[in-house]
Amino acid sequence: MVFFRTIGRQSRRLAALVLGLAVLWLNTAIAQQDTQERYALAGDVFAQHNLGMAYAEGRSVPQNYTEAARWYRMSARQGYPYSQYELGYLYETGKGISRSPHTATQWYRKAAEQGYASAQYQLGYPITVGRVFSRIWPPPPHKAMPRANSIW
Repeated sequence: MVFFRTIGRQSRRLAALVLGLAVLWLNTAIAQQDTQERYALAGDVFAQHNLGMAYAEGRSVPQNYTEAARWYRMSARQGYPYSQYELGYLYETGKGISRSPHTATQWYRKAAEQGYASAQYQLGYPITVGRVFSRIWPPPPHKAMPRANSIW
């Protein structure tokens, strides 16, 4: 019986410790968010990008693609390639802003010109798939399987 009382007390202590750590973490996250926003409003491209990512992924703030686009745009206009790429992605998918493949390509190009590999890939992939692979796949039906074509 004494054993169970001891376990019960330890469990309550452990629960109190976990709750205390959670409150500490939450307070730290809120303070960090406020600091990020202060730096971002002062024009820090890294803070602006980090806030954009926080809103896009819903980290310590509610997920909001419109707000993410706002922060990415601030950073992208200052020439930060990671934000240019992310803003291009939002324009390509239409998350939080109106879909515009043309504007997405412009932002991808700006990031790619600075050597950002993912942006270079985004620009090159449609060209590779659209112009090269479309010539060889899928093969024309009459050349690929003449017997199957006659059955269908």
